[in-house]
Amino acid sequence: MRDLIDVKKWEVNQAAGRYIFSHEEVQRINILNRLHDFMQQHGAELAPAPALKTTSLAGWRGGENIARWKYY
Repeated sequence: MRDLIDVKKWEVNQAAGRYIFSHEEVQRINILNRLHDFMQQHGAELAPAPALKTTSLAGWRGGENIARWKYY
């Protein structure tokens, strides 16, 4: 009887693990989809800010250097 209980506990734990994994995967996909939608909508406005920061960190000065960068 004790062995049967242990097997059932193991089965329940396995099912719970699969459920949690599936739930996390659905959340991950949903977050990626929302991020993709957000970037499609607002990416053009957001792209210059990190590019300007990157160029300033690299020691670039002046607009002529920044003008070479393309923002997608």
